[in-house]
Amino acid sequence: MKKVISSVVLLILIMQIATTCLATESDIKNSENDVNNPEKENVVETDVDETKEKEEIPTIGTEIENNKTESESENESKTEDVWTDFSNAKVTIETSSQGANHFAEYHLKFSDVKLEESGRSYKILLTHSADKPQIEYGKIEGAFIINMKSNGNIDQYLEENGDIYCHVAEEIYDTRKAKIVFSKKLERPAENKLHDRLVCYFFHDRTSSFYYGPKKSDTVRKINLKIGTIDDKNILLSIKNGEKDCLEKLLAYAKTAKSIYTGTIPLGKGESIANDLKVTNKGYYYVYMQLDDENGKYYPVEDISLYQAHISESAEVTLADYLDSNFTWNIENGSGGASNIKDDPTTSGIKYPNTGKIALGTGIIVLIGATYILHRKNKKYQDIK
Repeated sequence: MKKVISSVVLLILIMQIATTCLATESDIKNSENDVNNPEKENVVETDVDETKEKEEIPTIGTEIENNKTESESENESKTEDVWTDFSNAKVTIETSSQGANHFAEYHLKFSDVKLEESGRSYKILLTHSADKPQIEYGKIEGAFIINMKSNGNIDQYLEENGDIYCHVAEEIYDTRKAKIVFSKKLERPAENKLHDRLVCYFFHDRTSSFYYGPKKSDTVRKINLKIGTIDDKNILLSIKNGEKDCLEKLLAYAKTAKSIYTGTIPLGKGESIANDLKVTNKGYYYVYMQLDDENGKYYPVEDISLYQAHISESAEVTLADYLDSNFTWNIENGSGGASNIKDDPTTSGIKYPNTGKIALGTGIIVLIGATYILHRKNKKYQDIK
């Protein structure tokens, strides 16, 4: 009996061991299958991911369009960084003046630079400071602005005092960007020669004056005058003979000489001051003119000229400029000073009827006297005969 039981127990143990081995082998095979087929374990998750990807992945046409847009964006990004090359640019101030006694307009001329024809704007910014103006796209502050392509005149800015700096602001429309691409200090244009800057006419009933330099058309200006006698024959002869530096000599003389009048007249038309001057007919007078700068607001301008006083029979005074046809010289070449200037006590441009009558009366009396004497001598001769 005991042997039977032992045999049964042994059989059970053998069966358990066999079952365990079979289970282990099955697990190993399953494990190997899992290794060889990794997608099997993630089948559900893969379905979910593919759904998401189908929602996010664009169609082929959209992908091409997106690629094109990105390409264009790259080109635009490159374009906005390319500014006009002003590295060799030159700028000068030019004038439209036709010569003496002609009003002029002043413009800026650029050379050695190529401007873009479209898609951009160029503005000239003038300042009295070397500092670049603050700019943004569509906004510029602290500068006198001119459209570069229209080439507007700069008279107004030249009229003001101070240094002149020229800046160029470039704006790109597509990217709405702005930048200062050029800056340079400008040289002021040369002034007109003496006598061609300020010209004054002194009539007995009005005064007229003109300025032939840069000026804003509607600016109201005044001229400060200093008038005095000149008795330096050397300067007068220098002007009479047309010497090159004659007016420079007169200018230096006028600044230190005594005056018979100092005052201010409006630039343009004004009331007469000639009748208030204590002058001698045919006398010579310097007129020193200075454009009022209003305490340094405007660029200083001065001029000089020689005038001759003319007094009419009715005591009306006119001053004639030395280039005027009414101006006459009454000095002679030679050494000496004021004593060699001939004074003319007669009035200017006047008929002298009284002097003519005296001469005519004297002639008649002499003729009658001569006739009487001849008559008496002839009668005496006849009596003797």
